Amino acid sequence: MDLPDDVAITTSDHYGSKLRLLNNLWGDWVKAVGDISNQDELFSCMLDALECFQCSTFNLTHGYYRSAIASLRTAIEAIVIGTFGNLAPTNKKYVDWKTGASEFTFTPARQALLELVRLKPAGWLLEKDKPPAQTYRQLCRFTYSRSDTTDGDLWESNGPICSHKGVKLTFDSSLQIYTICYLLVGIGRPGFILPADSRVLFRLKWLDGHAQLSKAFHELGELRG
Repeated sequence: MDLPDDVAITTSDHYGSKLRLLNNLWGDWVKAVGDISNQDELFSCMLDALECFQCSTFNLTHGYYRSAIASLRTAIEAIVIGTFGNLAPTNKKYVDWKTGASEFTFTPARQALLELVRLKPAGWLLEKDKPPAQTYRQLCRFTYSRSDTTDGDLWESNGPICSHKGVKLTFDSSLQIYTICYLLVGIGRPGFILPADSRVLFRLKWLDGHAQLSKAFHELGELRG
């Protein structure tokens, strides 16, 4: 048996309820992507995020926590860009990104989106000191393995091993990103309805930035639920 297989058995044994919740949230995201016969600009970006969420849970299960968290960073970046594209589909920066002619990364997309929605419900969420930007900066530390964010630091070993610290960090980050991404989708799709089972995300008072995320949730008509 290889180490990742052993980690998967241990993780599912000790953290089965967490994995079940992440799997259920992933299933809800599948429903939220939209109608394949009536695709908007968010559709493909939400599909990209769908794969990121699935990859993150897989890596979490097998003990690759840094890679799991890096996938979450890619998910939120895709959704910020898709949200902007849904509201400004002919914008040159977005079109160039879509056609592969140039880069369009999280921060420029967030800033451009903020200019579009600043005075609209929950538009303030795109400011640089609010949860999406703050969370993205935290995730960047793992993408680039900055101090104390390598796999070795999380394992405290030469693993992979099942680490409570790694599981908690990845699980909490996953819930945070699902919550933020749903709010961004709500900003970009005025008629978006949050899948019923995912409403639990907005009842997690211990989640970082809960007060601000909850405020945005209410401003968006509790995501039309």
